[in-house]
Amino acid sequence: MHVHVDELLAFARQRGTDDWKTGPRGLAFSYAVTSSGIEYTPQSGNPRPVPRAELESFCHEFNEVQSFSPGKYPKRWHKSYTLPLIRALLKSKGISVGQH
Repeated sequence: MHVHVDELLAFARQRGTDDWKTGPRGLAFSYAVTSSGIEYTPQSGNPRPVPRAELESFCHEFNEVQSFSPGKYPKRWHKSYTLPLIRALLKSKGISVGQH
């Protein structure tokens, strides 16, 4: 179950209008795919950009760790927002995604 940043961004473009919630805390958020990456908007309403290079690095970490638990990853504020996108992408490809 490997995720590449290009497929994550393409998937995110298609699913941007869905209702999204962070994993463990279930906080609602939205996002927009931009020319430089993704801009997440938490419930606070303050958009926060994540550059493509940082998303690419996180995809690499996910491919190594293979977990949907934010605590398994180095400190990155966006991991609770990016992991639900990765989970949905993998589900859309028919890949079983447990809680691991």
